[in-house]
Amino acid sequence: TVPYPSCILGLRLRIQCQSPVLQLAFTQLAYSAGLTIDLSDNPAVPLVTDHLLPAQTASAVLWVSPAGQSPPKNAKAKLDLSISTGQLREAIAAVMQGERWGIEAPVTQSLSEREQEILALLVQGLRDRDIATQLVISESTVKFHMNNILAKLKVRTRYQAIYQAIVNGWLV
Repeated sequence: TVPYPSCILGLRLRIQCQSPVLQLAFTQLAYSAGLTIDLSDNPAVPLVTDHLLPAQTASAVLWVSPAGQSPPKNAKAKLDLSISTGQLREAIAAVMQGERWGIEAPVTQSLSEREQEILALLVQGLRDRDIATQLVISESTVKFHMNNILAKLKVRTRYQAIYQAIVNGWLV
């Protein structure tokens, strides 16, 4: 127990992990880093989580994920269990200043409007021919845009592109 639970020292954060092991690990790491754990549901306090539901309501999310999994679109930092106490403090400070930490800018910024339209139609289950008809372009142009989408998202198949788009919340 903390002798003065109402006393707030240093940077604050909330931890809400689905996995009890991650919850315990990040709680210990936060205490070791000299951070104050906020038990309230204040969305202004940075949130360390591995669960999509609480991540949707927080304004500053520090995403804990297994290797290879993309963070949600509102995540400001990406953490894993190899992080040190100093790095955790850096991540919290960066997120509090509105910066990103350990995470690249969203890939959708690099997709053109046409590529985003084609991806949205692909998610609806349309074939290349149907997408071409709806956008009044040729089928080969649709294939050209699809190849660009796959390259920009760094995936091999259309299914992986759809998965990336849905997981990251790029498409509704």
